Order: sequence, then C-alpha cells, then structure tokens
Amino acid sequence: MKSSSSMTHFNTFDDEPPLLEELGINPKQVIKNSLSVLKGFNINAESMDDGDVSGTFLYSFALGCFHLLAGKFQFGDILGLMSVGLVALYWLLNVMAGAEGGIELNRVSAMVGYCMFPMVIYAGICVVVPSRSLAGVIIAVIATLWCSIVCAKILVAATPSLKGSTGLVLFPCLLFFSVFTLLTV
Repeated sequence: MKSSSSMTHFNTFDDEPPLLEELGINPKQVIKNSLSVLKGFNINAESMDDGDVSGTFLYSFALGCFHLLAGKFQFGDILGLMSVGLVALYWLLNVMAGAEGGIELNRVSAMVGYCMFPMVIYAGICVVVPSRSLAGVIIAVIATLWCSIVCAKILVAATPSLKGSTGLVLFPCLLFFSVFTLLTV
C-alpha cells in the first residue's frame, strides 16, 4: 500500500482542456466560416479546407430547433436528407472531376454544412413570418439561391479540376437546398 506522500499528481478539473477543444471544435473557425458564407460572393475556400464538420452538425441542429419552434418535429428528416444529399454531392463532384482528382467527403460535408447558414436564418424568420405568405416565399427563394450559389462557388474553388464549371455544380446544389426549403415551408 502506498502512502499519501508517494502518490503522484491527481488530475483535477483545472488541468483538463476545455470541452470544445477536447471535441476538436474551434469556435473562432466556425464564426469565420459562417461569416464567409454570409459575405456571399467574395468566397475564401481555403478557410473551409480543413474539413471541420462541426458547422454541419451545428446548423443541422439549429435548423431542427427552428422547425421545432414552428411546430414541426423533423430532426430525423433533416439528418437523413443531409446524409443522403452529402453523399450524393460527394459522388457527383468526384464523377465530374474524373481521374484528375476529386474532393473528400468530410470536406464536402464541411463546405455544404456551412452553406446551410442562410437556410437556418430563413427557418428562424419563418418562426415569426408565415412561410406561405408573399414575404415568406421571397425570403425562401433568396435563401435557397444564396445557399446554392455560395456552395457551388466554394466547391468549385476547392476542386481544381472543376474550374469553370460553376453552373454545372450549381444545379445539384440548388436541388439539395431546395429540399430543405420545402421542409421549412
């Protein structure tokens, strides 16, 4: 039996790193990437190149919370459609890129997840403004186009072999974000 004087250092709560750091979530990077999406047409794809999927989970959860405030319980639908849609976008981008090199799934999910931010803002507005009114429809169209255009530009900038094919990438992005618009309406 060891005496108390020979015992080594105990771990205390003060010695542990913060929870977000332990989980690999960098709040400053999440804010930086979110603001990059909101700036819109001046995109810096290198800031989103790290494959940080915490924004994807954050915005999926926030979208579900706003739907819950609107009286819709759609967490499973959001996560299921997000998963299937991200895998489909990943596959499509790699097919379009060909043998010259594609993009990894975690990078696609990080970039598309951060581009969900305008859709989350739209869902938050729909808690207050009726989504089927004229103002709600106009905001829905703006949010869907904003998400799609920014996402297409980021994905093309991150995949060198897709340079000049923003229009081709825009269409599947538009379909992807339209599904979430229809869930919100």
